[in-house]
Amino acid sequence: MATHIMSIARNTIPNASGNGALTFKILNGTNGVYDDAQIYWAVLGMSNNRWNYLDRYGQLQPISMALNDAPGHLSKNGVNYANIYTRVSEVNWVNLPKIVSGRMFLSVGSPCFIKTHDNGFAGPDLNNTSDPNRDVYYDFIEFTIDNSGYHGNTTRVDAFGFPLQHRLVNRAGHFDRTVGELENETRDGLFAKFIHEVPEEFKALAEIQAPYRIVAPMHGSFAPGKKNEKYFDAYSHNKYTTSQILLCNGPLAQEPEIGSAINRHVYQGNTKDISQYYKSSPANYYAKFWHDHSIDQLAYGFAYDDYNGQASYLEIGDPKALIIRIGWNGSVNTSGPTISTRAIALRSNANGKFVCAENGGSSSLIANRDNPQGWETFDLITLNGNNIALKSHANGQYVSVQNGGDGPLIANRSQVKSWETFKLVDRGNGKVALVAVNGKYVCADNFGNSELVANRANVDSWETFDLVPK
Repeated sequence: MATHIMSIARNTIPNASGNGALTFKILNGTNGVYDDAQIYWAVLGMSNNRWNYLDRYGQLQPISMALNDAPGHLSKNGVNYANIYTRVSEVNWVNLPKIVSGRMFLSVGSPCFIKTHDNGFAGPDLNNTSDPNRDVYYDFIEFTIDNSGYHGNTTRVDAFGFPLQHRLVNRAGHFDRTVGELENETRDGLFAKFIHEVPEEFKALAEIQAPYRIVAPMHGSFAPGKKNEKYFDAYSHNKYTTSQILLCNGPLAQEPEIGSAINRHVYQGNTKDISQYYKSSPANYYAKFWHDHSIDQLAYGFAYDDYNGQASYLEIGDPKALIIRIGWNGSVNTSGPTISTRAIALRSNANGKFVCAENGGSSSLIANRDNPQGWETFDLITLNGNNIALKSHANGQYVSVQNGGDGPLIANRSQVKSWETFKLVDRGNGKVALVAVNGKYVCADNFGNSELVANRANVDSWETFDLVPK
C-alpha cells in the first residue's frame, strides 16, 4: 500500500471528471496505528453563494440546520451533528469542484462533530472546554479553487493535530510540490521536540490539550489575563498588545510586514532577511518550531506568516491532483542518548576521493582528499530508523544543508534539527546515498570537483558514497 507522499507516480493519477476541477486522495501514513476505515475527511466551502459539503461521489451538497438531524446523523453527549464525513476506506480518488473558502477536515479514530447551519457551520472551538472535538484527533487544510486555479495550504495558526503533507500536481506536468511537516517527523517526536526546543514560556502549549494537539500561543498563557499576556508589549514599544501581535489583528490587521516582523523579532531590522528571523527573544517560537520541522522550512505559524514567502502555501493555474498524507507515531529520540554513534569517512563514487570538511570545517564539504584524516572523519549518529546526523571531527559541528537545500553542505551547526537530518539509503556493498531535508540526494557535483549539494532527484555515481569505517 502506498503511504509515502511521493509514492504515487504522476502517470497513475486520474484526471478529474464531470464538474471536478481536480482530483484528490488521502494517504494513510499512520503505520498501521489506524486503518483506512478509521480515517475520516470532510470538505466544506462556498459555491454559488452558499455553503456546501462534498460527498464521497465528488458532488457538492448544500448544508443546513436540518442536516444535523438527518438519517445517519452523528450524536455526542446528547447533541446531534451532521454526518458529512467519508472514510478513506470508502473511496480512492475523489473529484473536487471549484469551491471558495474551503476547509478539508481530517480526523483519525472518530469523525469531527461539526454543527451545520443554513448559512455556515460551527467548527471545532479550541477555547471551549466542552467542545465535542476536545478529545478528537483532527487537523485541516485550507484552500480555494477558482477560475485562476488552486490556492491552498496546511496551517498551524491555531494548532497542530498530526503531521500533514500537502502535495499539488498540475496537468501540464511541470509542477509537483509538497509542503507540510517533514515526512520523517512523527507525532510523538514532534511533541517531545517541541518541549525540548522552545523556550520556557512556550513549553506548556504542548501540554494544555495533550495528547490531542499542540495549541498556538493565544490558546495558552499568552491570552489576555494570563501569565504571558505582555510578552511582546515592550518590544513593540507598547504600540501593540501581545494579543494583537500574535493574532495580527486590530491596528495590525492591514500591516502584514509589521505584524510578521514582530513575531519574527526583526521589528527593528531587515524584515526580509530570513537568516535573521527568530534570532532573539521575544519571538513567536511556536511558529519558529513549525518552520524548523517543515519541508523547505515553510509553515503557517501565525496569520501573516505568508509575508516574504514563508508560508506552506501552494498554488497553480492548472491543478490536476491534490494528495494529502496523514502521518502519525513512531519512536523518535530527541533529548536522550542516540541509538548509536560510529566514526566513518565518506568516499565519493564520483572521483574516488574522500569527503572533507575543508579548512577545519569553516568551508563547504567537498570530495577532494586521497586519505581520511581528521577533516575527513565524521561521527555518523543514528537518530531513528534511517535518519542520521553527521558530526565533523574537524570542528565538532553537525553537517547542515544550508538554506534548507538551496546552499551547500557545511559543518556549522551545534545541534541537530531538520537541516542537519539526512536519510541514509543503503545502496548495497557498503555504498550509501544521503537524502536531505528538501527530499533531494546529496551530490558530489561536477565529478566531485565542486562542493557537496543536495539537488538531485535520482541516484547515480555522483550521489553514491562508500561508507568507510574508521
